[in-house]
Amino acid sequence: MDQKIRILVADANELTRAVLGEIFVPEYDVAEVGDSDTLLDLMQNAAGEYAALLLGMLPIEQQAVELLKQLNAAGLLCNIPVFLMLQDDADTKAAEGMAAGALDIIEKPFNPAVVRRRVANGIELYSRRLHSDLLQKVSNLLSGASAVPDVPSHPNDRTLHLLELERHKYQMLSELSRDITFTYDCIRQEAVFSERYREIFGGEIRQKGAFASIVAGHLLPEDADALRKKMVDSITGEDPFFKTEVRLRTLDGSVKWFELYIRGFFDADNPNICTTCLGKLTCIDELKQETTHWKKLARTDSLTGLYNRRAIRDLTGLLLRSGIALGVMFIDIDDFKEVNDGHGHLFGNWVLCQVAKALSEIFRSNDIIGRVGGDEFIAVVKDIPSRDILGIKARTLGERLRGLKLPDGGEFPVTCSIGIAFCPDDGTQYDQLLDRADQALYYVKNHGNDGWAYYDATLLSPAGMPSIFSNLSDIDPSREK
Repeated sequence: MDQKIRILVADANELTRAVLGEIFVPEYDVAEVGDSDTLLDLMQNAAGEYAALLLGMLPIEQQAVELLKQLNAAGLLCNIPVFLMLQDDADTKAAEGMAAGALDIIEKPFNPAVVRRRVANGIELYSRRLHSDLLQKVSNLLSGASAVPDVPSHPNDRTLHLLELERHKYQMLSELSRDITFTYDCIRQEAVFSERYREIFGGEIRQKGAFASIVAGHLLPEDADALRKKMVDSITGEDPFFKTEVRLRTLDGSVKWFELYIRGFFDADNPNICTTCLGKLTCIDELKQETTHWKKLARTDSLTGLYNRRAIRDLTGLLLRSGIALGVMFIDIDDFKEVNDGHGHLFGNWVLCQVAKALSEIFRSNDIIGRVGGDEFIAVVKDIPSRDILGIKARTLGERLRGLKLPDGGEFPVTCSIGIAFCPDDGTQYDQLLDRADQALYYVKNHGNDGWAYYDATLLSPAGMPSIFSNLSDIDPSREK
């Protein structure tokens, strides 16, 4: 039996090598190479064993052209035709490849009949060792080989051709979607990303190592361990799908939100072994920012930037359900209608914003500060060591507002009335605490404004109002309870 002619297929993509192996297996003995170092070693030591070289991405088309130039400069292409495998739209690379020593270009997706014909003609051409002028004529003929009818002649041609078309469509869809798609060989621990990965993260599209470790190179340190644990616990034979949102550092140093989606494929004989994963990374940073923006608007008072009534209720409700002791201050600007009537609503809005600024500076960032009505504000304070703290804050707020400075440097004193209630002493429900603080506030109003009062159910006046009261402009610290 005659020994088959050997040809060498060099491409980093295992599927590309497998497809070409199927195309040539009836007529040729096909050897495969997946990296440039191995290819160089073979060409230097065993080039005479092969009748043709089909050179593809190792791992990128530009590297293939550079490698071709290197082989040609070393005189390793004198006796072997080289077919450069490129995408059908890589015209510039095709011209560079021909100039570097390629005999012909094989375009992807492959047409099996055309590929076999071109390679057969190339092998025959080199075996005859024709003179250079005849070689040029035949090469010109070969350049028109695309005119060969696209009619499958081999029994497997139709299947192979359809497989190539599907692979090509998948690649095009991936590029159009702007997602980063990837495959991960769990056995070999090798990930192959789409070209978009290089654009966004600047890394090589083919990487070795545990997938979580590869991704961890772009993760924020505080997120890395959590993602590893999630992936290990989530992808199983019963539920092979995994989706999460992660923050990743991109090529320009910025941190953006991505949605990571992975689908695992498990061994048919051993459902506990995940052999391959397919997935994609989708940048959702703009969507995330927009969602955050709208959530903030839904919870924020548009004038002052503080929490609105609904947000205060929700956030305070969470604290109350957790059983945390806290204090609620209900603040009302005294005679605010006169401010609006005498100076206009724009000036009144400026006053409200100054009150909001004072509250933000007096209270802590983790306290809940908001505006619940026209001239009404609420402060919810947790982790207070004693009731006196809220009395001190009430006095500080009063002093700030009485010394309110106008933009032109003048003064515009503002006073306020404040009612204070505590959880759990005065209630454990939001509405109940707000009502008790409101009663204390109106006690202050009925006693001349510009003051604060604790709610105390045991010391009610005949009118049903609390009797513990301090005037903000002349506080006696001994009366702070």
